Amino acid sequence: MQNGLILSIFFLLILVFLGIVLTSMTSVLFVAVIFTPKEVVKEIVKIMNAKADDKVVDLGSGDGRVLIEMVKGVKVKAFGYDISPIMVLYSKLNRFLALGFKSPITFDVVSLFDLKYNEYDIIYCNLNAKIMSRLSSKFTKQLSGTKVFSYIYPIEGKKPYKKHILSNKQALFEYRY
Repeated sequence: MQNGLILSIFFLLILVFLGIVLTSMTSVLFVAVIFTPKEVVKEIVKIMNAKADDKVVDLGSGDGRVLIEMVKGVKVKAFGYDISPIMVLYSKLNRFLALGFKSPITFDVVSLFDLKYNEYDIIYCNLNAKIMSRLSSKFTKQLSGTKVFSYIYPIEGKKPYKKHILSNKQALFEYRY
């Protein structure tokens, strides 16, 4: 019995290691994995000022840290989308460890270019300038009454409602549609 448990833990550790390696290779070869720094997550959540029952989406949600922090304080309907299945699994594990079985956060593997954005009240992005540029036209066509927050990279051709300078000296751009 003990040998089976030890063997299971060993294989689980190998799978986690392989997941990290695959994610690293994917980020080098295809799309960079960019995490919102932990030291500014609470600050960003406070600035976004979500209200109960808001529908919030994190585009390229990575490990889920922004949404996990948000639902600790406000009961929003939260959605995290990422193109990497490994990151989605990792975010689901983080969600479970932080919030247990009952959680208002849904994480899923989805292309950001296939989403309908008009159903969300708040959109958070920590994406590179190229992806933000591609999303700009979708936001303009689909959004009305939505707040969009972009960490570091502005939305090309759109004047920010406000530019917040965070404690790490990086910008959080706020847009209103």
